[in-house]
Amino acid sequence: MSIRYNLLHYSKIIGLILLIILIKLSFKKGNNEEFYPNGQKISSGIFIDGKAEGAWTWWYQNGNKMTEGMFINGKRNGTWSTWYKNSQKKSQATYIDDKLNGSYTSWHENGEGKYKGNYKDDKLDSIQFYYDTLGRLIGKKQFKDGILLLGTSKNLSFDHLILYPSPKGEGQAEFLEMPYLMNPYEFE
Repeated sequence: MSIRYNLLHYSKIIGLILLIILIKLSFKKGNNEEFYPNGQKISSGIFIDGKAEGAWTWWYQNGNKMTEGMFINGKRNGTWSTWYKNSQKKSQATYIDDKLNGSYTSWHENGEGKYKGNYKDDKLDSIQFYYDTLGRLIGKKQFKDGILLLGTSKNLSFDHLILYPSPKGEGQAEFLEMPYLMNPYEFE
């Protein structure tokens, strides 16, 4: 697995853990609003029968929006968005019954695209595109039901491409030309 793929999955896991912690910390029945010591709202949403329901929003202590999405019967559904502390959009994903289903897009803090792909039942399921902080394409990977079939990406150390063959021996290798040197510190 590549560093970008691992980092994307770890950031999704960390985001989910943060979301669960925020919900549990603010677990109440009925309307829910929590506040930072400075008076700024932390979160806003409602619980019905002990489960998050409807629109929920979380904010950073500086007042900028952190996360926004809908719950149905305690599960994420519809479009969920996250932002950096500077209000730049960080990610947008589609959920059905608390699983990623549909498009997932993320951006670098400078607003340039970072990642674009699709999920089906919480598994990568399409060609995934990866971009550097200047918006240049740095990798493509083909997934089916969460399995990497084929892909190319920039090696962080040696300024050349790594080819990922299909684990089942299927598909043809492809070459993606990237003649520039990528900054290895761009990945969070």
